[in-house]
Amino acid sequence: MKESFFKLLNQSTEEIIFRKNPNYKNTDKSINVEFLPEVQIKKFENNSAEVILKFQIFSEEKFEESPFFLSVTEKGIFEWSEDHLDQIDDLLKTSAPAVLLSYVRSIISQATAFSGYPALIVPLINFAE
Repeated sequence: MKESFFKLLNQSTEEIIFRKNPNYKNTDKSINVEFLPEVQIKKFENNSAEVILKFQIFSEEKFEESPFFLSVTEKGIFEWSEDHLDQIDDLLKTSAPAVLLSYVRSIISQATAFSGYPALIVPLINFAE
């Protein structure tokens, strides 16, 4: 197994917002979960970049129609070697947010489980589409 040229140097959770809707009434017991990911990328000159994944479940604007609003913002610093510059833009747009989502996924699962709803398991997300 060979170590990747694309590395996560540091990661941190920047913000967690959870708001449960006390007025939400679900009569049919099925909830259509709405995932709203946003990715921001800031490249630096030293073959590194900051990638921020803001992952929301349900929108804040539709709070009255949703059981809860949850937003987690995760930041990662990534670096790469000079000889792979042609692949970096794709990796920053797809692989970096997928890596950060692995940290966000556990936060979402715990927050929803502690809210009285079943623990929400976020599926794998294809950031290429």
